[in-house]
Amino acid sequence: MTAEISILNKTAIVLAGDSAVTIGDGKKVYNTANKIFKLTNNGTVGIMIYNQANWMGIPLETIIKTYNRQIDEISYATIEEYKESFVTYIRNSITKYITAKSQEELITAKSHENMESFITLAAELLEEEIANGVLPKPISEAAELSEISKRMIRLLNGIVDDRKKSKRTLLEYKTYRFNDFKTKYSRTIRTIIDNFKKDNKIILPPTFTTKFIHLLYYEITYSINEYENYTGIVIAGFGDDEIFPKIIDFKLGEFFENKLRLENGKIGEIDNNKVAIIRPYAQRDMVDTFFQGIAPNLLSRLSYIIDFEFKKLIEDIAKKFSLKEKNLSPFFEKAHQSIGKKLYDFRNRKHVDPIVSTVSYLNKEGLIELAESLVNITSLKRKTSSDVETVGGPVDIALITKGDGFRWIKNKALN
Repeated sequence: MTAEISILNKTAIVLAGDSAVTIGDGKKVYNTANKIFKLTNNGTVGIMIYNQANWMGIPLETIIKTYNRQIDEISYATIEEYKESFVTYIRNSITKYITAKSQEELITAKSHENMESFITLAAELLEEEIANGVLPKPISEAAELSEISKRMIRLLNGIVDDRKKSKRTLLEYKTYRFNDFKTKYSRTIRTIIDNFKKDNKIILPPTFTTKFIHLLYYEITYSINEYENYTGIVIAGFGDDEIFPKIIDFKLGEFFENKLRLENGKIGEIDNNKVAIIRPYAQRDMVDTFFQGIAPNLLSRLSYIIDFEFKKLIEDIAKKFSLKEKNLSPFFEKAHQSIGKKLYDFRNRKHVDPIVSTVSYLNKEGLIELAESLVNITSLKRKTSSDVETVGGPVDIALITKGDGFRWIKNKALN
């Protein structure tokens, strides 16, 4: 994992990122990764990567630097054109290294990962229900495995139904049909599930396998979620025809069946109305806390507690005064929404808006100091927690201006 941030105002863009890279099972961390690069030799554009440093086994640093050499003196009018040029380069020049075997391996890996997740989550759910007295402890291993199997089926059905409802198909997969996927990969998937059932002594019905094939199809063709092994890419700078800075981010998934799994993110553009942009990436919890005045997980927990207590209150009032819960619920739902809106308005008025306003007036030195401090805050948080230190090492910082182009402020490779 990583902590990165981009800060823009009318004067400049600052990109800052730590150097930590997590290896293997997540317990080994090296502070040597390069995550910020100059996208073009002659231009005013930088690129930053997060989440995964490799794409389909190929280092992103290699892809970026070979792209850099290829376009050399070419420049584009807008940042959107730089983004399209980079994606086109990957599609036309890099995907030739992706073999049919690597795509088969992708399905194998996703099958194993999902099956392991299902059995782990199902076992945790069963353990929680036993601890809370919802269920008695199973009298035998076979009975326990039967209960785990039921929860695996329930989890799978819920996830598949949710994904089917979302209908967020990635652009290049809109014409890729389930039957094509099933015909080509069902034998591989069935073999993996059969071996998994044998190794774990668990019984799952044939319908589980059918639903599981649907799950993998949706996982490939639908929007990229935060738990996948995607690469986050940020491109920021000035196109030739742009006087104010702009930033684009997108998620780059795998290359599968001659299609690129790509999901566009946000475009941020400074103009006379939008005078500053602050965007954290990857491990953003401490940055969000700094800007919002409250930790996001605390805010989420607060909303959950209010909702839980309101539901209990509805039950108690309905019982005491012989009322119907459905007649009381709308009043409490309205109150919950009102509380959320007031918290949101207060947060923006007292925390977010004043900081954004200040950032709009910061000079280059101020932007650099702020960006570095925000990455260091996240690093300090990881050092003082029981988590693995997935943020750390030297902070690399790049400054981009219209007049001077891309310039390193701090770069461990140059020290």
